[in-house]
Amino acid sequence: MSFITLNQIQKSFEGQTVIQDMNLEIEKGELVTFLGPSGCGKSTLLRMIAGLVTPEEGSILIDRRDVTNVSPKDRGVGMVFQSYALFPNMNVYENVAFGLKMKKMEKSEIHEKVMNIIELVGLTGKEKAFPHELSGGQQQRVALARSVVVEPKVLLLDEPLSALDAQIRKNLQQLLRSIQQRLGITMILVTHDQEEAMIVSDRIVLLNKGEMVQSGHPHDIYMNPSTEFAARFIGHYNVLGAGELDALLGPAALPDHSLYAIRPEAFQRTESGQSYAIKAVVKDIAVLGSIVRYTLESNSVTFSADLLQQREMGLTPDGEVILYIQKEDVIPLT
Repeated sequence: MSFITLNQIQKSFEGQTVIQDMNLEIEKGELVTFLGPSGCGKSTLLRMIAGLVTPEEGSILIDRRDVTNVSPKDRGVGMVFQSYALFPNMNVYENVAFGLKMKKMEKSEIHEKVMNIIELVGLTGKEKAFPHELSGGQQQRVALARSVVVEPKVLLLDEPLSALDAQIRKNLQQLLRSIQQRLGITMILVTHDQEEAMIVSDRIVLLNKGEMVQSGHPHDIYMNPSTEFAARFIGHYNVLGAGELDALLGPAALPDHSLYAIRPEAFQRTESGQSYAIKAVVKDIAVLGSIVRYTLESNSVTFSADLLQQREMGLTPDGEVILYIQKEDVIPLT
């Protein structure tokens, strides 16, 4: 049974529609990511669930209770923002304990809960440190601990890691997923980072212009984009028109569609199964760590191919190469 339900949600700002006829169900204990470009409505949708923004039409249910017009403090929802919003005059322990003190819990119970959650987020030994004495990653851990310790029904995260550097961000992504799985909290994350969404999510809800474009498990979203927007946003797909595909693979190689998508890593150096051979010229080479991205041209069609980095690749600019693509890796788009 759905734990969070959005029914026909609509919202406009200054006459411009931001969310249009949004219907969505989220299960208890699920980590769902709202993914999309800036201005797609993902943060507005999150804030409506939190009660910070009121929808013009539709209803929001949390644990089968209609909270559409319920104040944020009475929804049982916690929220973590990009800005850490810590109390600068309180140390780590006091910041984490604040919400429990507001609930007038016993000191012994507060202490037990606070110390447990501080350990869980990896800040043992930092209890007496003040926010200005912590790194950005440590401050975000405190913000996360403060929101989790009060045991909200739902935890909402509005791009909480976007201000952090790459390595700290990866560490906190793993921590976030670990906490969510260990505590079984229902979480909704907002991000524009495709890789982050892939790493942490049980399900991705891909948004564009206030509408849900596609929803599903990260693997399904990546492997089977349903539209041109999904293919272009969720990965570095090659999106080709029917004429381009004919030029690349040969006329009538596949049933006629207006657009097709091909993952760059689907191209191979060796033939296997029912493959199409493509003779191409290397136009550009970009090293992306363990992956090398080649920009190639064949019959006036430009496309990208990602190959694993190897000691001897044998491919150079203006050199020729034969690549193979299997029929099932050419995805028709609606």
